[in-house]
Amino acid sequence: MGFVTITIFSKKIRLTIKKNVLLFILVYGILSSIYSFGIFGGAEFFMILIFGLSTFYYSKWFAICINVSVVLFYLTFMILYTNEVLIYTVSPIESASNGIIWLSDLLLTFITIGIGGYALNKTFLAYSQQVKEKIENSKDMHHTIENLPIPVGIVNRNKEIVLVNKQFNKYFGYKDKDILTFNDWLLKVYPNPIEHNRKKEEIELLMKKGFEEQQADPIEYPNLLTNHNKLRSLEVHHTIIGDMAICAFIDLTERKRQKRLLVETMMQAEKKENARIARELHDGIGPLLSTAKIYAHSVGNSCVCNMNDERLERLNYLLDNSILEIRNIINNIGPQILEQYGLSKAIQSFIDHIQPVSNIHFEFNSGSINVTSGLIEFAIYRTLIELINNSIKYATPKVISINMMQSSKKFKLRYKDDGIGFDYKKVWAKGFGLENINSRIENIGGNVTYTTSIGNGVCVDILIPQKSIVV
Repeated sequence: MGFVTITIFSKKIRLTIKKNVLLFILVYGILSSIYSFGIFGGAEFFMILIFGLSTFYYSKWFAICINVSVVLFYLTFMILYTNEVLIYTVSPIESASNGIIWLSDLLLTFITIGIGGYALNKTFLAYSQQVKEKIENSKDMHHTIENLPIPVGIVNRNKEIVLVNKQFNKYFGYKDKDILTFNDWLLKVYPNPIEHNRKKEEIELLMKKGFEEQQADPIEYPNLLTNHNKLRSLEVHHTIIGDMAICAFIDLTERKRQKRLLVETMMQAEKKENARIARELHDGIGPLLSTAKIYAHSVGNSCVCNMNDERLERLNYLLDNSILEIRNIINNIGPQILEQYGLSKAIQSFIDHIQPVSNIHFEFNSGSINVTSGLIEFAIYRTLIELINNSIKYATPKVISINMMQSSKKFKLRYKDDGIGFDYKKVWAKGFGLENINSRIENIGGNVTYTTSIGNGVCVDILIPQKSIVV
């Protein structure tokens, strides 16, 4: 049996075949030994070898099952032999006094020790090599991450920060002890409770999905606050390996600044063009309509008796409405009151013009608003006009409420109507101006949140950092 074992293990055969052949030999040995010689056949040595083999080379549950089976088999036969239900093939007295059996047991003892020692030595060498490779790989990875020119951090599945590089600490201005977990970091960069909770809920879902699928899409972090008291915009790219996520932070602040400059230029051009159109309407079509109104009145005063009075009344009515419509158009595309008196009065003026003809009750509240950027003021005004027009066109509301608040940290606008509401995903896919609204607000550094469902009206929250409002 030993010769067969040595021969098989000396050949170039797959390890799976070798360990299965060895297991078969050992199981056969213990069964034959117990059946023929009972406690005197060296069964205990085979049990030790089976235990070592199954522990080192098989799965945990297979090792447990094979060893429990062998022990139960051994105990069962010992009980049967003790109670003389079975009789030894070889007499116990003869076995105990037989020198060959003693020599076999001694030889088997040395073989067991040798094989066990060899297996342990191989196992420990392999384990040491794996540990060494892991340490070297870890050192190489840490060295690479530490010298990257961008902020990089490693987070595990429990959201603990395992490692951050020097650029990370330099960029955010925090020490390692200040941010031990992802939640610590998120709380510092988004100190506002509403923004923090919204971002935390979003990121936790993405992180859970990322670890399950072992891949994740980039995540954008707009307007986060560093310890240097600077607002930054970032995009984080993830490489997930097992229970670890390597996060690389790409700064988008300059890109967004350039984009904002472009948007401001476009808004400035739009504002100038609107002012030009409004001026031409005011200086061109306005006087013509006013002159037509004077002539119509003059004709009415000097007409003969058979002149149809109803036609004159109809003409006056059309001219009056045309003049009113021209004034409304001029006010909408180039509101002079916005430049002269500010955002609150411009919105109130628009409401005063539209409320009598819309049958909608408006509730408008604004506190102490101080928006010193004309372009941002114009963007907020145009956004509100678009929201009101959308409500009138699609929602058929009875009440529209507009609330503006401003603190030392942010400007907040909440727009609500009690109309029919809508399915946000479907409406976003079809358009209806929502993309324009989002783009207009995001380009001035803010964000828009919609709360709506069919039959429950709509609530639109707009948040803009104070640094964007006051320039």
